[in-house]
Amino acid sequence: AAHHILDEQEAMLAATEAGMRERNAITRTTITVGNLLALALISIVGLAAVVDRQKRDQAERELVQQQQELQAVIESAFEGIITYDDDLTIRNMNPAAAAILRVEAEDRQNQHISLLEFVPAVRRELAKQANVEFNASGRSDQPFKRHSMLRSDGEEFLCDGNMIRTVADASHFTTLKFRDVSETQLLKAREREYSMIVGQMQEAIVVCDLNDRVQSWNGGAERLFGISNAGAQGMDIAKLVFKNRQDQWQAGREVMLARGSYTIEFSHRAADGREIVIENRRSLIFDDDDQPIGQLLFMIDVTE
Repeated sequence: AAHHILDEQEAMLAATEAGMRERNAITRTTITVGNLLALALISIVGLAAVVDRQKRDQAERELVQQQQELQAVIESAFEGIITYDDDLTIRNMNPAAAAILRVEAEDRQNQHISLLEFVPAVRRELAKQANVEFNASGRSDQPFKRHSMLRSDGEEFLCDGNMIRTVADASHFTTLKFRDVSETQLLKAREREYSMIVGQMQEAIVVCDLNDRVQSWNGGAERLFGISNAGAQGMDIAKLVFKNRQDQWQAGREVMLARGSYTIEFSHRAADGREIVIENRRSLIFDDDDQPIGQLLFMIDVTE
């Protein structure tokens, strides 16, 4: 009986040891698998972090490139561009704005210059009020025409442009785009004066292109030839005035092209029926590169 009991206990111990070995094996396997899963998770998280960092680096590079491209566009723009805060303190101005305002290159990045320094004293309160009203209006863009501004040396000039409201994250500011139109206005005024003078002259003054098409026909030409300005525009001058002497016109053309000018007298029946003698001075018109672009005809009644 005692041997039987001992055999049963040994069998139980053996079974217990076998179970423990099996559980130990399972535990080791579980720990190994857990470690492998942990390593895999760590690797995945690390890889995701690397990919995320690469994406952020790429986004930052693209943003920097976009900023550089935008800055290059602003720097190369022909229009003056100034950005300023609500208190009219200038943030930045591009080279075109500095050139128009005659601001030195080293001074154009000065963050403490007020936009009011470039506004005539009599308009500064109006400029302040206009800025406040624009900011309160909710509009993103407001054009303006013929506003007076000051250069750094005190010279006043006229400009056209736009005010643009810009919001970036929590920051907001205004961009002023403008162009100097004072020279254009002066040229237009001189052109009007020239047109008035030419229009009032008794002599016929005609401008043609190199293909003999009339581009300008003053009052003197209307009176001398009895043809209105509207009727002469775009017409062949040779057919209007030299229709019976085409060979003479072409010969004069060759001399003019060779020498730059040509003078001839010819008889003509005026609009009132009189036979008159006209002196025709014909010369080339040149562009800034000294290339011929047209003809100037100055015709005078020299009968008397």
